[in-house]
Amino acid sequence: MDGKHDLSMELYKSVLSTQSAYGRWIFNVLWLVHSGALAGLIAAKATGKLGDHTNWNALGPFVLGIVFAIAASFAMWWSFSYAVKEVHEAIRQDRWPEWSNKSMWTYNVAALFGIVSLLCLAGGSYLVADTWF
Repeated sequence: MDGKHDLSMELYKSVLSTQSAYGRWIFNVLWLVHSGALAGLIAAKATGKLGDHTNWNALGPFVLGIVFAIAASFAMWWSFSYAVKEVHEAIRQDRWPEWSNKSMWTYNVAALFGIVSLLCLAGGSYLVADTWF
């Protein structure tokens, strides 16, 4: 086999492992934060540690944050999938590589969804603090 092909396969394997690890990391962290907030608030209400003036609509941003966390992890997965194709395309020798910025575009979308998820956490925290305490 050609040395460039071996390098291409090594890069391909590396990007695939990074893709799965990074996508799982984003999802797990954001899921943990939002679901922990929901579970803690529901448990505190169930045990009577919170007042009677509970507004359950204040939990909506946490649920929305979980949705954006899932969207961020999928966008990151797509980003690394495009990166694998771009690495493979750059190493091909039979034709000139086609330029694509899909991996960077989906990476930015993933970052945006992650930031929105964190903003949902902040907004939900504000609503809960404002209406529950």
